[in-house]
Amino acid sequence: IAAYGRMWVTGVGGDYQTIHYSDLLIANQWYDGKATPTTSQNTGGVIDVSQYWPNGRDRIVAIKAHNNMLVVFGRNSILLYGNPQGDPAAIGGIFLQDTVEGIGLITRDAITATGNDLLFVDDTGVRSLGRSIQEQSVAIGDLTSNVRGDVAYFILQTQDLRTITLNYWPQEGLTILNFTENKKAFVMDMKKPSQTGGLR
Repeated sequence: IAAYGRMWVTGVGGDYQTIHYSDLLIANQWYDGKATPTTSQNTGGVIDVSQYWPNGRDRIVAIKAHNNMLVVFGRNSILLYGNPQGDPAAIGGIFLQDTVEGIGLITRDAITATGNDLLFVDDTGVRSLGRSIQEQSVAIGDLTSNVRGDVAYFILQTQDLRTITLNYWPQEGLTILNFTENKKAFVMDMKKPSQTGGLR
């Protein structure tokens, strides 16, 4: 992702426990944490998240910028880093602000921004990052609770999770969960929840 004046990437050499971030406004200048930087002004660096997963073990699936935070989605948990602006390695730089345990992102493209929230797909359905952080409850953040069984069924039936995508259509106030492998889609009305708390 490009955010806060830097590139933030993971998966380098198959390593999904480390985030590499580029120098400020210099997207092709990096620092691997091992060699001497080619320039003393290089503020690129690395963040090792392996010791901070709340359930002890996970892997990075996606990185997003939201609400002045760097949100690191694992497969089974979420890390939220505060103060990602400026030099992350400086005193008072980036820090682990919060964690969410028990829910994560099933695949990189199963996430979408709605402007004031991030919606993402976990193993049971579509969730709101804002509600999950606020309530610290797996059940309350479930926006597809009305069709939980159907959504969970199609997730289980999908052989390649990378074919599952989530998209937001702001002009119509709709979010679309696509199961392209199964030729199915769930369309959710973002304007008004149903009486059960899930989306229509």
